[in-house]
Amino acid sequence: MRDVNAIELRRYFPFSLRIRLPHLPVTVEFTREGLIFIFLSLAIGAAAVNTGNNILYLIFSLMLGLIIVSGIFSRRILNGLTADIEFPAYIFSEVTVPCYVTVENRKKYFPSIGIRFALKNPSFPTAGKYFFYIPAGTKASGFMPIVFQRRGVHVLSEMELRTRFPFSFFIKVRRLSTDRMVRVYPGIYRIPDEVLAKYTEGLLHESPYRGESAQLLHLRDYNPLDSSKRIHWKASAKTEKFLVKEFQRDQGKDLTVYFDCFPGGVGTSEIQEKAISVIASIAYKASEKGYKATFCFPDCTFEIGGGGQTGITLLLDYLAGLKPKAPEGRYRKPSGKDAIVLLVRSQSVMPALNLDHPHTRIAWIENFPMHDRLKTL
Repeated sequence: MRDVNAIELRRYFPFSLRIRLPHLPVTVEFTREGLIFIFLSLAIGAAAVNTGNNILYLIFSLMLGLIIVSGIFSRRILNGLTADIEFPAYIFSEVTVPCYVTVENRKKYFPSIGIRFALKNPSFPTAGKYFFYIPAGTKASGFMPIVFQRRGVHVLSEMELRTRFPFSFFIKVRRLSTDRMVRVYPGIYRIPDEVLAKYTEGLLHESPYRGESAQLLHLRDYNPLDSSKRIHWKASAKTEKFLVKEFQRDQGKDLTVYFDCFPGGVGTSEIQEKAISVIASIAYKASEKGYKATFCFPDCTFEIGGGGQTGITLLLDYLAGLKPKAPEGRYRKPSGKDAIVLLVRSQSVMPALNLDHPHTRIAWIENFPMHDRLKTL
């Protein structure tokens, strides 16, 4: 825990003080109402000294007593509280996701009132959840929406429990240390079928073998082990016997996708962010369609196929930490001359890959449709 004494200025009247006590995980913030009350107390105290009026002394002592009681009660309320937060398995940038927050009151007899759970780390978006009443020895839970604006690995080191109880003179804050890493994936957009067909034309062809594609192969007689969903009812009505549909197996050329958009430099690049979203969207569409595809980067290669999520999850993990500077390594060559090669590039970034292949196609990110954002896998 770092020892900091901080003073923050706020826009509302007249200013706000934020005091971090050294060696203690406690922060005290003076609210606008609290500052006004303190200034009035000082003014009445000064008037009591100047005039010697006993009533002013009495009012001044009562006001000081309220300030002391407020500090004691707020500190007592925060004692014995612990908090935890659970993030979803898949989090995408610029998408609102619900996080599950739990606050436990470990005190035996004293309840906690007016507790706000808050995240205020520099790398984390600001978010909070309010719990009005937490009885002694119980837990309170609820969902808290949060939006990450950037992909990447975000580290959560501290959480805050805040309260304004009882008089809103102070905001007493208790900080809880934690060590949590949250991986935020790039934004994924649903690609229309006609857009994908434009870049993968000739990828699949008819197969004489049975499979699970959408293309009908032939009809055959029904047997008890067949699913009723495969019955061709119109043909069954004509022949007066049950006939089931057999589909073709997807068979075709290999699809190899190369990511070739490294603008260089440090920090984040809006061009590369869009390029990463494009390749993630292509990978999701290929996984959804059941296509077998290879995604190549200078330092590694990912294979996706069969409609599963394991391959695309590994790819998204890699894309979450991809930097503007190209990693060291060499791209893997296409599997053969018949493979379809798709290059993801930007017109404003110098290409780093010089590939001579007869079936090369380029997906310019400036012309790529970016609509209908995906919220989860």
